[in-house]
Amino acid sequence: MSEAQPPLGPRSAALLAFLLRLPRFVLVLGVMAILLAGAFLPGIPGAVLVLAIAALLAWLARLAWRSASSGARAGRVVAVAVLLAFALTKF
Repeated sequence: MSEAQPPLGPRSAALLAFLLRLPRFVLVLGVMAILLAGAFLPGIPGAVLVLAIAALLAWLARLAWRSASSGARAGRVVAVAVLLAFALTKF
């Protein structure tokens, strides 16, 4: 059997530790600012910002996948899919 390792490796653990040290309002306001900028910027710049938020959400969902219930998993998949669809409409 292999040893238990972090879900996505040491770089992921370092980034997650950095995010956890931030005050919650900084993270929430930062994500909201990027998402709103992506929603209002036309074309490729807006799509890239929305894709960045989708990637962040997918990464966080992947980290918590094992401990999430099936309903929570479905909600996370739907949220990422909605963001990806929104980004595709901006191209």
